[in-house]
Amino acid sequence: MKPFVTAVVVAHDAPEYLSVTLDALHRQSVQPDQILQIDATSSLAQSLLAARAQMSAEAGWLWLLHDDSAPKHDALEELLKAVELSPAVALAGPKQLDWNNHKKILQQGLTLTPMGELFSLVSGELDQSQHDHVDDVLAVGTAGALIRVDLFDELNGLDGNAPPLAADIDFSIRARLAGHRVIVVPTAKVIHAGLSLAGKRERRWLGTTPKAALRRASIHLRLAYSPLWLALLFCSAALFRSARIDRRSDLSASSARYRCSGSV
Repeated sequence: MKPFVTAVVVAHDAPEYLSVTLDALHRQSVQPDQILQIDATSSLAQSLLAARAQMSAEAGWLWLLHDDSAPKHDALEELLKAVELSPAVALAGPKQLDWNNHKKILQQGLTLTPMGELFSLVSGELDQSQHDHVDDVLAVGTAGALIRVDLFDELNGLDGNAPPLAADIDFSIRARLAGHRVIVVPTAKVIHAGLSLAGKRERRWLGTTPKAALRRASIHLRLAYSPLWLALLFCSAALFRSARIDRRSDLSASSARYRCSGSV
């Protein structure tokens, strides 16, 4: 029996992409039972909480789509097949392909380097099914992710305190720590434009530049999930760098005052 699926489309500020995504949603080989469109006037975490309040009581799965993530016609069908095989799966993500080149992999699972840096397991390669054996991963992106509703409720949704680009990995890690499987489903494909990382959204969405947003996400995840000794080492290094910058600023200011006084 097919579970009840609520598709949630989070609309930011890209109507030309949204229309393509909605059209792809309505063409799914397996249709979601409920479709909600949420205007993202605040963070993704708050938008999803607003959507959760509108979801049917029957909903067993939440299928999250961004306005710039158009699913292939059988994406939902493939995701549901995968989660049906293992009751332990509570979060499943698709293979994300480039919006402008549907043969190029944009993202297929996420992880962290030993130093806590964000890292996409596969990115920029031509899709020749060479990575289709991958399933269990540390994390998946939120674009096209199928989330079991009881997991969403258990974790109280995305962490509203996490930087925008850290929220997906943070949610996935918390799901794994709670004993659930997180998988990527390579046969489920979503065409993703990645407007946020490309710097094509309003600055308010990330709160800064994409480069700085990635840095904030890495710092957050490093402090939250690195071993204590590594987190303390990172904090010490950051404080040391900050002190050096302040020292150089003080020296520059003193030098400037000296030059000014010498020229009087």
